[in-house]
Amino acid sequence: MLTRFRSQLSYSNVMATIAVFVALGGSSYAALQLPRNSVGATQIKRDAVRQAELRSNSVGSGEIKKATIRPSDLNPTAVTLFKGQKGDQGTPGLAAAKYFVTADPGGGRLRGNATSGGHAPALGTYDFGFAESVSACSFVATIGTADGSEPPQGRISVFDAGGRAGVRTYDTSDNPADRPFHLIVAC
Repeated sequence: MLTRFRSQLSYSNVMATIAVFVALGGSSYAALQLPRNSVGATQIKRDAVRQAELRSNSVGSGEIKKATIRPSDLNPTAVTLFKGQKGDQGTPGLAAAKYFVTADPGGGRLRGNATSGGHAPALGTYDFGFAESVSACSFVATIGTADGSEPPQGRISVFDAGGRAGVRTYDTSDNPADRPFHLIVAC
């Protein structure tokens, strides 16, 4: 067995083994012989201490200069702590919901800025005009009440009625029926 062991010995194996003993002995010496708090910022090389060498919560925000922190070093919730200066105010955009109306089943305008219209002659048919043509706008409507009561069930459709907003309401059997509703026109 000794011959087999000698055949594995080489200069590099011997030197590597000696290096391991020296390294372990040196760090043991440092751990046992250095006085407490004797290693400070002047003894530590730049970038020598990384996150892996630190215990959790051992460094507080007061001990780190803000200029040394990159946004990629932070977790997403902490990024808000380092906001820059507020920029110039941008140009205000146009209001999306330009016109609206809340109507009762008879077509009465309860709220909103419709300038004309209401219930049309046919059952479940309504027509509302606004300060300008709404042909280039989008419409959305829902069956609903203005007083907080439960609205009757059914469905609703909206369309461009020659620059005005047309609305049709139906019962659950898809028959035309008068229903209260809310209409929004976004331009």
